[in-house]
Amino acid sequence: MDSRRQQHMARRSCLRCRSQKRKCDREFPKCSVCIRLEKDCKYAEPISPQSMTASPKHKPGLTVGLAPPDVKAEIAKSLSGFNPEDIVTKYLSSLHPWLPIIPDSRLSNGISASWEDATVDFTLLGFTIHLLISEPEVVQGDDSLSPKLHLAYLFCKSWTALLEAAGLNSLDLIRSKLVLTLFEVAHGLYPAAFISFGAVIGAADAFTDYNGCNVSMARSTNKGTVEEECMISSAIAITDRYITVENSKWPSLTRGRSLLGQPLVSPHSTSVTLNSNQAFSRLFEASSLLEKVHKTLNEPTRHQSFNVEELAVIVQTLKSFEAVLQQEIPERLNFYSGALALCRIGLVYAYDNGTKTDPNKIDGACCRAGARSALDSFLDAKLALLQPYLEGNETIDFKILPPFLVYLVYKCAAIVTERLRVGEESLLNFNALKGLRGFLALLSQRWLAAKRYLRLLDEETTPRMMKAIQ
Repeated sequence: MDSRRQQHMARRSCLRCRSQKRKCDREFPKCSVCIRLEKDCKYAEPISPQSMTASPKHKPGLTVGLAPPDVKAEIAKSLSGFNPEDIVTKYLSSLHPWLPIIPDSRLSNGISASWEDATVDFTLLGFTIHLLISEPEVVQGDDSLSPKLHLAYLFCKSWTALLEAAGLNSLDLIRSKLVLTLFEVAHGLYPAAFISFGAVIGAADAFTDYNGCNVSMARSTNKGTVEEECMISSAIAITDRYITVENSKWPSLTRGRSLLGQPLVSPHSTSVTLNSNQAFSRLFEASSLLEKVHKTLNEPTRHQSFNVEELAVIVQTLKSFEAVLQQEIPERLNFYSGALALCRIGLVYAYDNGTKTDPNKIDGACCRAGARSALDSFLDAKLALLQPYLEGNETIDFKILPPFLVYLVYKCAAIVTERLRVGEESLLNFNALKGLRGFLALLSQRWLAAKRYLRLLDEETTPRMMKAIQ
């Protein structure tokens, strides 16, 4: 570029970009860099409306209603009935118990008193948390979101896309994307959940790769800490492992890699102490064991569809881990433990596949018999756990109910449905299926994925079976 061109750009660049030696696109009334950083933008020379109109670089609409400050104003308007502390209180009582995503140190340092003082990415995080913890309005015979909740969901997706287009990326924006993915998973919104989770991984990679570079990725003023990055990367891995087991035989997206520059290891084994935290570490450990089960079951050996001996070792580890969790968690909260739910999903997943080994192969018959016996005991224990809620002697605290529990109940119901389909038409199986389906209907009051699972069960249930359980 010649000197005359450089002088021309320097005369037209805004004062902030000139002082910081940034590349300025000279948009009027505010350049895109100042818009992204939410800073005042001033020019040394006044620019006439005629010259602005004549400029071939002018992009109509990009600075009117679509810039980060405008997005923030719209989000804040949607949260007008709540201040940041209200949302944090809701987070601590609803989401934090089963999947912490904000470390205690961040919360103890103080939260902005109003949305006006908060950054745009934290404001979006506040809205996504509010969206996730909002109970859906259940409509009889309809498994979709209510119009009001669906509209809020669409606005959230739109605001996220607008901030991405503005080049914004931060830990809070990654958190908000993860919470939005959890909303889609918990309400059975597929394939949207798969697409959103891919965006979470991409945002985490971009946050690491573009950290400190003078590119279009402008980070929030809150650069975060190793503690925050460790917690977010672990929460992403936990979500990924659950989605993988729930929907796919393919490996999880986070397997064998790091996120946000943090290795995916149990949080309590790092140099960082997460105060939230033994519970969060236990949740991560449970997801790691769940991933081991998934990996083992989808790697055939020479003699079997999976390594029977390796699976047996993992099952023993899961059973021991379940016993430890039951001792650590107060009895009244066992039902609401995300770690216990993931642990039990791993067990039922392993037992179910163990009953399907080829009896003519090495160790096949022994494996089938052992797995069937263990699975029967598992199903009996879980039905006994659900019975007080089905009979109305206990009420479900939907506020702290983890969506992982919904899939566990569905998996048990799918196993019993399959047994009935192949001719095991005992009264015990019919009663078990009736109870499990009834419990899924209860859970659908909080997480609409339960209705999706009931629809999947209906597809595998014959008219004769349906008549017997009604």
